[in-house]
Amino acid sequence: MLGKILVLAVTIAVILTVAAPSIHADIVLDTAFPTVKQSTRIHVTDDKDASVGGAEVTVTYRPGSAVERSSVVGTTSEAGTFAWTPSEAGIATIAATWIGNDDTQHTTSVNTSVKFDPTPVSGIIIMVIAGIVLIGGGLERVVSLLRRPEVE
Repeated sequence: MLGKILVLAVTIAVILTVAAPSIHADIVLDTAFPTVKQSTRIHVTDDKDASVGGAEVTVTYRPGSAVERSSVVGTTSEAGTFAWTPSEAGIATIAATWIGNDDTQHTTSVNTSVKFDPTPVSGIIIMVIAGIVLIGGGLERVVSLLRRPEVE
């Protein structure tokens, strides 16, 4: 008898958990794939698509997916936005946490891929000059070997 009551209680608990309305909050980035050292705007909304002001924004960096490092980067404005400037390239998880009107803590997160900053023009010029010097030196060596008189 006690076993049947326990099974019934667990069944009811599972049904209530599955049937409970899910809270679907969201984080939207202005840039699909942000770039290191370039600011992007984050917009946090709750399950009713209302902007969430005062949400604490935490970023977890996983460069190379090996070592994880988290830090709180700020708080959303009353409009639910926050300007974020990524500091590292790789995979990053952006999480927002806030206390809702029902005095419960809500959290939402999104994974994004942070790109490296673009190659500076000076770096490209240096690579081209190095290539010219390397190829020029190789060509000069081949020409000098071909001009060498044959020894009989």
